[in-house]
Amino acid sequence: MKKAKFLLLGLCLCLTPCFTKQHISATEENQLDTNQLKANEVTEVDLVSLKDIGINTAIVKPKSNRLLNYNITKYQVFENNAAALTEFKQLYADELKLIQDNYGLEELNEYNYKSYQKIVYSDDGNLDYINMSKFFDIFENIDNNLEIENYISLYHETNNPDILSVLDLLLPYDSDKIAKRYYDYPEAKNSGINLRAAIDYATRYAVNQNGAYYYWSGADCTNFVSQILKAGGVQEVYTGNQFSGWWYRGKSNVSVSWIQAKTFAKYMGVGYTCTSSWSTFTSNVRQGDIISYDKSRDGDYDHMAFLCAAEGTNLYIAQHTSNYLKPSSQTDWPNAIKKGYRLARIRR
Repeated sequence: MKKAKFLLLGLCLCLTPCFTKQHISATEENQLDTNQLKANEVTEVDLVSLKDIGINTAIVKPKSNRLLNYNITKYQVFENNAAALTEFKQLYADELKLIQDNYGLEELNEYNYKSYQKIVYSDDGNLDYINMSKFFDIFENIDNNLEIENYISLYHETNNPDILSVLDLLLPYDSDKIAKRYYDYPEAKNSGINLRAAIDYATRYAVNQNGAYYYWSGADCTNFVSQILKAGGVQEVYTGNQFSGWWYRGKSNVSVSWIQAKTFAKYMGVGYTCTSSWSTFTSNVRQGDIISYDKSRDGDYDHMAFLCAAEGTNLYIAQHTSNYLKPSSQTDWPNAIKKGYRLARIRR
């Protein structure tokens, strides 16, 4: 059986516009206290619907596979991907034609959709783009599930334990295997951090990237957060295997967990998730935390950012892709839950 190819870079795209950098000073009093970690909250992925954006094709959750002692959950998908794509192209014909013409693309199809996906992820000032990004977040899952199935088959054929490590990176965050392996034991990654050094680094390079690292244009958010952790004294875990550990040696020599949002979340641990309100979420995060969101709540985290400060419901966020350091009140983060996203606190 031909082994499926794993997309190393994936999609780590944010939806927030660029702003001017502001300086945020750190205080020793806010140093992270790893002895006061809150209990983890692991919430099962919702079965989403896109009827609110005009897509009526049903969304279903595929049957789980059994592997060893685990229940392998796959990503939710459209019941009929072809029908969903046809419906989507009719609903957003004008927007898609504009993208096609402006970027010199072929008409949207099942093979080139990632080019369109990257473009609509990049601009949250356009409500149509926000809605279109939700469609793509589900549409891509048929490919994600096929890759999962291929690796499960490959494991059965070879019994190669290295394949299990690759599966860890591919599965949605509500998979039983992921929940037991990562979410129950994130304390291993919850070591201390030099908060002042981390914030100084985030402040310095939020807008102008550090030339010592490769910059993934349009997909640099997780790379930047990883750099912040390293600057704060968090030790890399170098394995030489891109599918394990957390490390960077250059553009073509880097672990998937260093640069891909969904894999970073699994490796570092998800300590808290929220779909209720922005105020509830902000009451459960603090300076030095990493925050994330899953746009369609399908089990795949899409973006990472770092908190340089937290003052009530207003967070001071440093992030890349749309590069900025800005109070959350001047960004679209407070509207994330209203748009149907799941917010999360990653690591601590």
